[in-house]
Amino acid sequence: MRDMMLADKVKQDPGVTRNCDAIWGLGETIEARKAENLQIAKTQIDKIDDLDLASSFKRDFKKGAIESHERNRPGIIRQWDTQKATLPHLHRSCQIIARGQWEAEGELFAFNNQADLSAFSAEMEKIEILNKELAELQKDQKDRLESAQNRLKDVLPPAKK
Repeated sequence: MRDMMLADKVKQDPGVTRNCDAIWGLGETIEARKAENLQIAKTQIDKIDDLDLASSFKRDFKKGAIESHERNRPGIIRQWDTQKATLPHLHRSCQIIARGQWEAEGELFAFNNQADLSAFSAEMEKIEILNKELAELQKDQKDRLESAQNRLKDVLPPAKK
C-alpha cells in the first residue's frame, strides 16, 4: 500500500495501481484485527482468575481490569475505525494515480493537469488528518497502558522465587 503512494515505486511497478478496488479488502482485515484486539483484552481479563493471588485481591484486580478495559475500549475502536476511514481516500488516490497523468519526481507525483493535482492533494490532506488523529489516539492509548502498568507495579505483591 505504501508503494502506491510513492511515485518512483509506481513508476517502477505500475501494477500496484491496476486494482484499486483491492483496497476495499483491507476493510475486512481491519475489522478482523479490531475484533482480535478487543478479544485479547477480554482473554487477559479472564486469565486473572488463574493467577496465584488472594481471592479478594484477584476480585478487585479483575474489577479494575474490567473497568480499565471499558474505559479504553472506545479508544481502541476509534483507532481501528480511523484506519478504516482512510480507505475511501486511498481508493480515490489510487484511481487518480492509475490514470497515469503524472511524472515521477522522486517519491512525489508531478501531475500533468490541475484537476488531478487538486483531487489528489485533497485526498492526501484527508489522509494526513486521519493519520494525525490516529497518532494521537495511539499515543493516548500508550500513555494509558503505561499508567496502568505503573499502578499495577504499586499494588501487585512481589514475584515468588
